[in-house]
Amino acid sequence: MSARACLSQRQVSEIAWEVPCAECGALPEGAITRKGHEEVEFRCPKGKCEQSKLRGRTILLDPELVQQVTSRWGKPLNEVIQEVLRQYRKESSKGVLSESTGKRPFTIRITLSQHYFFSDRDIEVALVATVRGRKGE
Repeated sequence: MSARACLSQRQVSEIAWEVPCAECGALPEGAITRKGHEEVEFRCPKGKCEQSKLRGRTILLDPELVQQVTSRWGKPLNEVIQEVLRQYRKESSKGVLSESTGKRPFTIRITLSQHYFFSDRDIEVALVATVRGRKGE
């Protein structure tokens, strides 16, 4: 069992960023509450620091799914993934995925917290939900 299954989103974020920012002393990513939901996002209490570095990760995706989400959003895949993961509620990751055998590797850029928190399946479920018009399911 992976640590992701045992830890809350907040705990995963805190583990991913054990070293505070040298500029402001805050953890670069962390949990915030917005509209009654806890989300992990970049933050700086002084408003000085810029977005944390994104890291590359290769995942298998159906090229048709990639085409659908990039067309729907009108943005490159990396930007779409950031938008989709901001809205995605991991608790509902029971989405149905296609059994496509034509998947191919795509390199995406995600934050360190997203890297530890979201599995490849979670990312794919979030993209499929976007195509189906549901936010966070």
